[in-house]
This record gives sequence, structure tokens and C-alpha cells, in this order.
Amino acid sequence: MKSKIKIAFVGCGFVSDYYMRTMAHYPILDLVAVYDQDVERAARFSKYYHIPFCHTYEEILHNPEIDLVVNLTTPQSHYLVSRQALLAGKNVYSEKPFTLDQDQSEELILMAREKGLRISGAPCAFLSTGARQLMAELHAGTIGQPRLAHIEMEDGPIHLMGPDKWKNNFGIPWPVESEFTLGSGLEHLGYALSWAIFLFGSVERWMGASSCVLPSKKIGAEVFSSIDYSVAVLKHRSGVVSRITCGIVAPKDRGITIVGDKGYLRLDDMWDNNAPVKKLIFTERRLKADRKAYIAGTWLGRRLFGLNPKKCKNRISTGQPKKWAQSNNMKMDYLLGVHDLAEAILYDRPPQISPEFVLEVNALTLQINNQRIGDEIVY
Repeated sequence: MKSKIKIAFVGCGFVSDYYMRTMAHYPILDLVAVYDQDVERAARFSKYYHIPFCHTYEEILHNPEIDLVVNLTTPQSHYLVSRQALLAGKNVYSEKPFTLDQDQSEELILMAREKGLRISGAPCAFLSTGARQLMAELHAGTIGQPRLAHIEMEDGPIHLMGPDKWKNNFGIPWPVESEFTLGSGLEHLGYALSWAIFLFGSVERWMGASSCVLPSKKIGAEVFSSIDYSVAVLKHRSGVVSRITCGIVAPKDRGITIVGDKGYLRLDDMWDNNAPVKKLIFTERRLKADRKAYIAGTWLGRRLFGLNPKKCKNRISTGQPKKWAQSNNMKMDYLLGVHDLAEAILYDRPPQISPEFVLEVNALTLQINNQRIGDEIVY
């Protein structure tokens, strides 16, 4: 049996550097080639990471050793690149959004199934240690029956942070035009939706919409009026209601709060793979104290009345590397999903990020992004 999965990156842009940060921690992943339609970018990646680059995509497609194509191209190219890989007999892992058209997404899933190939896609942060800790607390009944979740994917006013000056380790700039043309809905909604569906199951009803609340986002000489805020309320088949906000105007908040009959759980940052899970159990004394400003407004009062959530004890073995986190300001391992798919190929099992999961996340992303605030509400 094979001990490694040979992979190729298609796309050597800004995000490809994030995928390389934890590569050394996954011995079953063997990156053997990269390609980018911009030869200079591919050459930069190749020189920095000492990985051979191809001058054409066909070199990767016709290489019988390559098992898995990791699609890191722009969202507009996801469908075509993934389709070509499947037609060439390659398994596929795609960056988000999976495609910009749900019919195309379904076509790719069907094609992979018919060819006996495996296909999966980002985002993968819910495969993290923090997510498994959160799920363990839910299963343990720490807060009783979960009823409500608030999931925030607010990344702050990026246009004021000088993103046109951002570059990755090998000098590739952050894709300002692509990110701000597509908007935060298509770029970031998938994170929040994937956590919600992972934690509480499929969605049976939803209402939501997106908007451009700040039409004058200026970066350098360019002004963007793309989607910068999305909100949705999801009713999961499990009975839980989750509320999602996503945007690039409000202050940064990537937190998840889950409220149950007995209390609440809190994970402060879904982009931190090792973020601790905190809990606060409701008591009459605590709830009353929290309503009194002279208690809740002081650090001593909060401490005396136990108003600050406490870190939960570990219920699982972490099994995830932490050394890399110091050099990654988001502390998020982009390779979790690729590694999961590689294991699925090696051991002939379904990936944890299943095709059905990918389809649901992608469908909701597109629907919420395309629904405008002020239009007739869609359920």
C-alpha cells in the first residue's frame, strides 16, 4: 500500500504560502509540483520552497504519479481547474468557494463519483482541535441541550489596514482586486457556515441576505463597492438556531457562542486551531449579578460572582502541532482538509469534509451572498 499521496498545487498566489506553513507536519503529503499561469509566481514559489514548477497545467494533468490536485486558483477558475483535474483522473481539493455556480458544483461532485475519485474543499478550520473540543463539550452535555448559536466572521475594516502592501513569504501580494471584487460574502461566509453545519447538522430553513454598507472602500487609487456584510439565521434539523454575521466593516470578531439550557460555551477565534473552549454555567446568583452594573462592571465583582467563563478541561488528545502557530498570525492550519482527503485516498474511507457537506456550504454561501438586504426574504 502507498505510504504517501503525491500532490500538486495549482495556483501559487498569496494563499499558497499558508498551505506550506505546516507541510512538514504531514509526512503522508508529498508536494511534487506546482503550477501557476503566471510563470514568475510559480518560479518564486519554486525557488523559495525548492519544489519543481511546471510551465503548463497539462504537465500536471499528464503526470501519472500525481494523486491529488490542490486547487488554489482564483474563485472564477475553480470550476474549470477542478473539472480538468477530474477528467485527467486526479482527486481534487479546492479552495473556497467551491464554484461560483451551484450547478457546476453538483456537476463536479457527480463527475468525481462516476470516476471513482475523491473530491473535497475548504474551509477546513472545523477539523481543528478547538472544534473537536467544542463538540466534545456539547456531547458531554456541559450546557444541557444546545438551543442557540452566534457565529461571527467579522474580519475588521480591512481596507483601512493597507492590504495593498501585504505580501507573503516569497513576495506575492495579497489579491486586493479579487478579494474586494468578490466581496466578503463569497470570501468568508463559508467559514461560519461550515462551523454551523459541522456543529449542528444540515439546515432545513434559513433567512439571510448581504449588502454593501460601505460603498467607498478605498485601497490605493481604487474604490470598491462590493459586498461587505452578510447576515443569516439558520434553523438546523437538530433544532438549534444559529445566527451568522460576516463582514469586513465591523471590528474583528471570529467568535462562536453556543447557548444551552444550563449555560453557554465560547470559542474566541475560529481561525485559531488551538483556541480553548470556555464555559459559563447559569445560576440565579450569577444571572442576577450580571445585571447589576456595580458588580458586572468591575473585575473584582466579576471574579467574586464567577461571571467570566472558565476554560474547559481537555476532553480529547489534541494531536495537532502547535510549533507553527507562532509564525502564523491567524494560527490556522490550511492543510487540515488536504490531509483529511489524502488519508481518505490512502485508507479508502470517506473524507470528513464530504462532497455533500461541500455542496451544502457552497449552496448557502451563494444564496446568502446573492440575496440583498431589502429584497423579499427567501426561506
